[in-house]
Amino acid sequence: MSAAPRERVDEVRSIIRDVLGESASKIFLGRIDAVLNDWAEGKLTAADACEKAQKMVRLFIGEDRA
Repeated sequence: MSAAPRERVDEVRSIIRDVLGESASKIFLGRIDAVLNDWAEGKLTAADACEKAQKMVRLFIGEDRA
């Protein structure tokens, strides 16, 4: 897998933070950032990173935010 453009990763990170707002802790957002960083480094595909982040949000925040 090749590394993702940092601008795209930052755009997705911004969207996630906008959607979650104040409902997510800094620790939780840090875990989401780790997933996105794996995508940026080419360790995950975009689809895998988004699926993993979505599962985390669904489990810890709620289905309505996923």
